[in-house]
Amino acid sequence: QKSGELKMDPLSLNLRIPAGKKQQRSPFGSFNDPFFDDFFSTRSYRNKVVRSKTVVLDVRPAPTDFHGRHWLVAKDLRLEESWSDEPDKLKTGEPVTRTLAIIADGVTLGQLPELMMPEVQGLRIYPDDAVNKEQATDEGVLSTSSRKFAIIPTHPGNYQVPAVELKWWNSLSGKEETARLSPRQLQVRGVAQTQTLSAPTADKPVSRTPALQMDEAQKSNGKMKPSQMPAIEGAAGNSIHMWLIVGNLVLGTLLLFTLVLLYRSRNKGQAVPLPKERPEPALDMNTAWKQLHQAVQSNEAVAVRSALLTLAPGLWPDQTPRSLEAMAEKVGSPLSDELLKLSRNLYAGNAIDWNGAKIEAGMKDLRRDGKREKQGKDQSELRPLYPDSSYQHRG
Repeated sequence: QKSGELKMDPLSLNLRIPAGKKQQRSPFGSFNDPFFDDFFSTRSYRNKVVRSKTVVLDVRPAPTDFHGRHWLVAKDLRLEESWSDEPDKLKTGEPVTRTLAIIADGVTLGQLPELMMPEVQGLRIYPDDAVNKEQATDEGVLSTSSRKFAIIPTHPGNYQVPAVELKWWNSLSGKEETARLSPRQLQVRGVAQTQTLSAPTADKPVSRTPALQMDEAQKSNGKMKPSQMPAIEGAAGNSIHMWLIVGNLVLGTLLLFTLVLLYRSRNKGQAVPLPKERPEPALDMNTAWKQLHQAVQSNEAVAVRSALLTLAPGLWPDQTPRSLEAMAEKVGSPLSDELLKLSRNLYAGNAIDWNGAKIEAGMKDLRRDGKREKQGKDQSELRPLYPDSSYQHRG
């Protein structure tokens, strides 16, 4: 968690080994059972303690010339992506799934940053929950974090998805490297509005296009007559009719459902019950707040970081940050500045000062704002259509 000398105490193992030879034959020796053999023998044993050596590690601080936002040290790291469909064959309104993945050797899951996609105008992006996997190897640990993003184009055209870059420090070469996914060009087409024409046969004359008929009519009469107007029928008209039919069916279903709800509420004299919200784990959150306060009072950077990450799911349940850097991106100053100072302090020794009181005060402000927002949302809920008092007057 911080630079400097790290001392690992030796491990000890207590053994009981035999000393000398047996002096009496066991009556159960023919059974070849070690239990009876040792029980009736006079063999003596002695205890022995085996200890390993003390290991002292020199943890170096983070280089000052590192340009990445997340301090990430690994033996190897790469970014990968995959698409559920070809990016140059997309259609308006049809979703496509893009999967991003980080594969890091020598890094735990807690050190990996959160995968995100930049916003692109004209594209609706819906991220899914990340799928994480940590596997122990002979040389350390291999971590993989993948996340799917559903992308829905709203208009036809060409879109450019920006590149994805992640700077990391190569522990083998001692140099800064950048894992990168190149920008992607998305070609989105609209709904097809052309009708497939059948090949002409010898018995059937080739039909002329509406444009050709209009040109000939203008040449002969100088004006197109109503009887000569071409009838254009295609997939566009059929598509519009189909959407009208589907829309009417949906509206009719919604209207019927609304009438049923009104009828039930009138007969029962009470509003339709709303689904209950899941209770929040208040006990765990209260314990985490106490741990944060104690860690700030004792000025323990590691304990403060652990308490902050424990509080993160309660403050951001939809997109929970898993690092101090990701948490700093979700808050404003001065809390974000102190979170980044704390992160740098954990990896660069005591070179950077951080203020635990400001961090605790900023987190409490976030909790207070979240409670106010929830109370305002609860008060804005719809009231019953027919209160109980109205029925008392009728009676």
